[in-house]
Amino acid sequence: MDKAETHQHYVPQFILRGFASGRSKQLHVFDKANSKSFKTAVRNVASEGGSYDAEIGGVTHSLDPFLSKLEEHAKDPIRKVLTTRSVRGLSVEERASIAVFVTIQLLRTNAHRRQFKHMNDMFRDAIIQRGGDPYNVENFKVLDEEAARVAHLRLIPGLARDLAPHFVDKSWLLYSTLQKHAFYISDNPVTMYNTVNQDPNRGTAGIAVPGIEIYLPLSGTLCLGFLCPTLEEWIRDGQMHADRLGVPLSLHDFITALDGNGTLGLAPESVMHQNSLQVINAEQYIFSSNGDFSLVLDMLLISS
Repeated sequence: MDKAETHQHYVPQFILRGFASGRSKQLHVFDKANSKSFKTAVRNVASEGGSYDAEIGGVTHSLDPFLSKLEEHAKDPIRKVLTTRSVRGLSVEERASIAVFVTIQLLRTNAHRRQFKHMNDMFRDAIIQRGGDPYNVENFKVLDEEAARVAHLRLIPGLARDLAPHFVDKSWLLYSTLQKHAFYISDNPVTMYNTVNQDPNRGTAGIAVPGIEIYLPLSGTLCLGFLCPTLEEWIRDGQMHADRLGVPLSLHDFITALDGNGTLGLAPESVMHQNSLQVINAEQYIFSSNGDFSLVLDMLLISS
């Protein structure tokens, strides 16, 4: 099978267009591999030949039609969010379409596939360290790069079915910023953070972990957030108690956004935090609507 026969995007073009600018509607791109930036058309980035094609039993199969169908279902609801700058008008069906789309976006990237392969390698090494033969362990298979890619593709539909309800059940809100402090997006754009539930001994960035915050930028000025419902409860209770006690605490803008009546405008330092998550999460490429990659350069300098 010639994987170069098809050109498939692992970040959909309709999302990337929200970050294009200028008359030619091009993206500013930063390549972490060589610390270089350039401009190009949306169609030229976040794609790979035959990324979702696999040969199984001598027959070529493709996940691309399945993914394209899900993108089509989500395209209009996401455009609705961008146009109205609100999530309040979304129907139950539209929310479900977006939830499935975001779940798939989390799972479909090269970064997630490499994580899957890394886990397989870790199990293999652990078996060897204990004196076992990983090729003779029941219900375990050592995977090379291509076998891991195919196995990962086969897992995506089932994982999406299991994980999408967690997105539906989150508290949804829309964040906004000014174009001069624009949001980044990367080739691995669904990011997670946990402000209130930090643990020095284990990670707390999981879809169903208490306190989780999940983000997907939709344009240079809008980012969709999915928060653990406990955070919404804490915010509403905090404002209620502050009002009752006459304490000068204002979470009203946050509550307005949680009600879906507008966006939560972020200060530049909060946008920087969001963008830092994209930089950390990126497999290789970061995209910007205004070409300001100073944060990327600073982060790469610190980590080098």
